[in-house]
Amino acid sequence: MQLLFIGYRSGAHEAATRRGAKAKWILDATTRVPRGMSSDDYVLADLRADGAKLMKIARRLYPRKRPDHVIALTERAVVAAARLRELYAMAGLSVEVAQDCHDKVLMKQALEGASIAVADFEPVEADTRAEELVKTLGLPMVLKQRDSSGSRGTIIARTLEQVRENLVEGWMAESFIDGIELSVESFVKGGEPIFTNLTEYLAPGWANIMPARHVDAHREEILELNRRVIAALGVERGVTHLELFITATDLVVGELAARPPGGHLMNLLSDTYGFDAWEAFLSVECGEQPRVSSTVEAIHGVYLLHPGEGVLSGVEGIAEARKIEGITKVHCPLRRGVHIGARDGVGQSVGHISASGATRQHVVDALMQAHAMITFHLKSAAIPLGEGSA
Repeated sequence: MQLLFIGYRSGAHEAATRRGAKAKWILDATTRVPRGMSSDDYVLADLRADGAKLMKIARRLYPRKRPDHVIALTERAVVAAARLRELYAMAGLSVEVAQDCHDKVLMKQALEGASIAVADFEPVEADTRAEELVKTLGLPMVLKQRDSSGSRGTIIARTLEQVRENLVEGWMAESFIDGIELSVESFVKGGEPIFTNLTEYLAPGWANIMPARHVDAHREEILELNRRVIAALGVERGVTHLELFITATDLVVGELAARPPGGHLMNLLSDTYGFDAWEAFLSVECGEQPRVSSTVEAIHGVYLLHPGEGVLSGVEGIAEARKIEGITKVHCPLRRGVHIGARDGVGQSVGHISASGATRQHVVDALMQAHAMITFHLKSAAIPLGEGSA
């Protein structure tokens, strides 16, 4: 089987290898080439290119034949993969569906058309005035890119001046939702979710618990909303990651991603339910019946690590954190002297803490204790993770 991946995720690479598939890659030119990848197997490209340019690039990898499937792995890859599938006449998300899932303004317009509650929003255009946005959306206000992911670049403006300072043409503004945030991960086949999980955001953007048990009273309502969102956006296959809020009066949709979620959620799915989530993802993308299970084997959690921007001079507490009952892994492969870039979104981390246990509280306690033990030293300043990274 010949698989053409757009974007890169190591989990997909490993799953393709396990199933004996031959994988090639069109990689985002703005990212680093993964270590060890053969130059015969990838091409760097602007993933925003039109279909004709993308097909020209794909033919460099497949000059005489075509791939069996084209699969998007990252947010930037969603529309690019759809353009190639359209030109190859392959099944999968159409260009229109991909655009609705990628562009948050189009997404919210489609959801509003299906009578699904979303945050009030306005596109930011050249003549958009901060005063009008505040009058319409109120404060605090969320300002973000229409076509990004993982909270990358998201700004919460709490004053009129902050709104003025952060208005960027082509972005969007949203009213701030006060509620419990969580996510729903689904494997979709034939337009229907055939597996669904709810994830608790223990510390939004940093720590996740799976499965979410703190919202059981709303579970059926959440699952029905998830089905409605998938149907409204026309997602026919693949994996979806729906972010939503439970407010005092309603369930409100944040956004849906039609590609594998970040934040180590794919690995958490595998650990929590005992099946290979990356293999299941490839199966649904290839039109196959995936092997999934809804039986929870244990409660699992992850806490992402990132100390902020700076030059690393040392890390303390890793060995101690690993000894805590319930901690299954502390991964932090940094070396002294490395420059750590700023964290622009949840997809960026320098390591993570994993935990498992029979109950949610056991997992929460283990994660919080381990996280509090780890201290990063950046230049002359010590950054204890327990004091503010979440």
